[in-house]
Amino acid sequence: MTLAPQADTAHSAALSILIVGYNSAGFLESCIGSIKPLLDQPEFEVLFINNGDDGSEELLANAFPQVRIVPSQGNIGFGRANNCLAKHANGQHLLLLNPDTEASPGAIRALLLAAADHPDHPILGAVTSTERDGSQTLPQMELPGIRTLARGLIGRAARPLSVTQSGGLIPANCVSGGCMMVRREVWERLGGFDEDFFLYGEDIDLCKRASAMGYKLALVPNARIYHDVGSGSYFAPNRLLLQMRGNAHYFRKHSNPAHAAACIAVLWVSAWVRFAAGGLMGLRSEKYRQMSAGFASIALRPWTWWNGYRKLSNH
Repeated sequence: MTLAPQADTAHSAALSILIVGYNSAGFLESCIGSIKPLLDQPEFEVLFINNGDDGSEELLANAFPQVRIVPSQGNIGFGRANNCLAKHANGQHLLLLNPDTEASPGAIRALLLAAADHPDHPILGAVTSTERDGSQTLPQMELPGIRTLARGLIGRAARPLSVTQSGGLIPANCVSGGCMMVRREVWERLGGFDEDFFLYGEDIDLCKRASAMGYKLALVPNARIYHDVGSGSYFAPNRLLLQMRGNAHYFRKHSNPAHAAACIAVLWVSAWVRFAAGGLMGLRSEKYRQMSAGFASIALRPWTWWNGYRKLSNH
């Protein structure tokens, strides 16, 4: 089969790969280098916008002149930046790809072929590993709720991902925005990302809205990527603060006030558990010391994230 777009479409590419950077110059060569074979093929295009100020644009212009650079608007947030790229894109499908990821050979084509073979699944994701050799696969991502949060308190929040190469798609109700492919017409019907989410939670919100509209989501087993989760600073306090704020915003948007308050309270308890346990176990491990330090302000200053993000959009 061909990956070329249909002749009657208004969009000239089969796939637009959208990359939002934030001081990501150290990752971009590896990320875009992993998809370099696609850069000169007319059915693919790569677009980049920089939310930071590290000169990534100049790096890309020199190393990968095929990449279309959309002028930076400052640090406008992950969701808003992807929405901006989508408006400039020509593809029938949009692939959101984090700059701290590396695609395995054939992964991008596998996503696009799966979309053609499964038109009833307009949102697809890759199987993600935190080790380049693929030995450590991230667990199944789920839409959060009181049950998933409660499981997290006893260390059972994450469900292992069962991957069989011979099988079909892996059904999912949530796909990570680190590598998420969406059919353009569905993206537009959903209105893209809710720009109220500055960073974290916007992908979960999109999946929640897509599921509510009856769309199917799945992972593609033979589409594999490596993701440096947290870009080397998983327990960075500011990263955790934004993550908690995004989670709180999600619950306040999609739950009644009582349920939202219960979920956010469980998030707070979880933060206290990690803060306290990290402090105790940190006597023997640097990793736990970092965890305790990262969750300190989350546990001790809940008012900094409890109310989520300030509402900006009309979603």
